Amino acid sequence: MPYFGDIGKAASDLLGGYQFDHKFSVAGKTANGLSLTTNGKKKGEGVSGDLKASYCPQKGITIDAGTDSSGKIDTTITLDEVCAGLKAALSANMPCKDSGKLAFTYSGISGVGIKADTGLKMDPKINANAAYSYGSAIIGTSLAYDVAKGSLSKYDVAAQYDGGDFVVGASACDALNTLKVSYLHKVASDISIAGECVHKTCAKSGKVDTSFAVGGLKKLDGGASAKAHMTGAGIASLFYSQELRPKTTGTVCTQFDLKDFDKAAKFGLEIKTKA
Repeated sequence: MPYFGDIGKAASDLLGGYQFDHKFSVAGKTANGLSLTTNGKKKGEGVSGDLKASYCPQKGITIDAGTDSSGKIDTTITLDEVCAGLKAALSANMPCKDSGKLAFTYSGISGVGIKADTGLKMDPKINANAAYSYGSAIIGTSLAYDVAKGSLSKYDVAAQYDGGDFVVGASACDALNTLKVSYLHKVASDISIAGECVHKTCAKSGKVDTSFAVGGLKKLDGGASAKAHMTGAGIASLFYSQELRPKTTGTVCTQFDLKDFDKAAKFGLEIKTKA
C-alpha cells in the first residue's frame, strides 16, 4: 500500500542513517508478550536515556508507553482495525496538557493510502496526506490546516517512479518553495547509489539556495554493510555496520570536512542488542 512518506524514501534511506553520538539499545520480550526497550545516549557532555514498553492485551489492540530522563511520559493506544481498512491511534504525553493527538490510517481502497491526524484541543492543526499508485508510479499530496488561523499552513505534492533497478522521485514542499529531486540506482544486488538535489527559495527574501548530496551502499558478507555520503558543501561521511554476535549489531560513523582538515572529525558509535 503506497503512502505519501514512501515517495523518495529509497534514496533518503540510503543517504541518511548517519549519527554522531554514542548510543546503546537493549530490547527484550517477556513470556506474557510485553516488549521492553531501553536506550541510552551520550551527546557531548550530556547523557540521556529512555525506556519504552509495548503490549497487546488482545488481537488488534496495542498499548505503547515510554518515559525518558526528562520525566516525560508518552502513551499511545492503537486499534488496528476500527473498521475495514481503518487504523486509529490515540496518543498523549505528560505533563503537556495540549499533547493529545488522534491519528488515522486508511488502506481500504486498492492502490490508495491515506493518513490524517489532529490535535485534541479547541484550535488544532489538522494534517492529512494521500498517495495513489498506478503500476510503478506513485503520486501524492500532503496538507496541513491551521484551525486557529483558518488557513492552510502547509501543502506539498510529490511523485515517484520505480523502474525496478532504479527509483526516481520529485517533490515540491514548503508551500512549493522547496523543490527536491532524488534518484536511486541498484548497480548490482549488493551495490546501490543515490543522489539528491534540493532547491529552496525563501518566501520572504527571495534568496535561493541549492544543495546536493550523493552516496553509495555496499552490502558485505555476514550481513555487514558500508555506506559513504558526500554533500556539495564538502562534508564527507562514512558508515559501517555489522552483526557482532547473534542479535547484537554495532554501527560506527564518522564525518569530516574536506575543506578544513584542521576541523575535528565527528565520530558516532551505536550498539543494539536483543535479549
